[in-house]
Amino acid sequence: MFVSIFGVQSIMWWKVRKFGKSNPVLWVIPLALRDSAPSKLPGLKLSIYGYEFEVPWRDIDKDKTRSEDSSTIYYFRSGAFLMFHNPARTANAKEIFLADDEKRRVATQIWGEKILESNFVLTRAMLATSPPQMSVFAPRAKVVGLGILLMLKPITAVGGETGIFAFETPRIRGFQMGDPDKRPEYISVRAFDMGDHQLEFTFGVKKGSTGHITKAEVNRVLQTVQPVSKSVDELGTALSGSR
Repeated sequence: MFVSIFGVQSIMWWKVRKFGKSNPVLWVIPLALRDSAPSKLPGLKLSIYGYEFEVPWRDIDKDKTRSEDSSTIYYFRSGAFLMFHNPARTANAKEIFLADDEKRRVATQIWGEKILESNFVLTRAMLATSPPQMSVFAPRAKVVGLGILLMLKPITAVGGETGIFAFETPRIRGFQMGDPDKRPEYISVRAFDMGDHQLEFTFGVKKGSTGHITKAEVNRVLQTVQPVSKSVDELGTALSGSR
């Protein structure tokens, strides 16, 4: 009787626990970003794909910097690099779920139909899902649904093993994957502007560099990003300091 009623839940629970051993990010849920102070060092203003933002580095390596239709990666001689993905070419959570009948059904079954109206809300719900929410005694549909979402979470939370942090500025809101204090290999950011467009950044340092990305450096970028006319895209405008 137990197998007939709770067999599927038990199997999915076991699969998620096993999957979680090789994907520790499943257990990490977003915390509020407490330190929002930006770097005040002289830097550059960069513009690409209809957005501009400031970086706290001025030594851009124009020879190594690469820009394509899907993403642009800026290299700096001091060791840092920053990748910004083209929002028009980035598959967001909403598109992924709407394109797959099973994923859509799972999302609406757990969170309701309104969850698919916002990229930010859907991403927040996915990141907040963790294995402890599963129970072999819960309804089969819920356990299976949570299991599917947890299998997808490593894609959304890439880089978040050392921490996931929620933030909000006057122009954007989103999630930072990676705690700079723990010096992860890279830090990824999934943010959303007021039009719910998804903005993805990746921060890191080149191999062999002794430095690391700081909280203040990430904050400088996130607090200055804003939409602009694509006609003003440029490689870098020097800044004497932060605004």
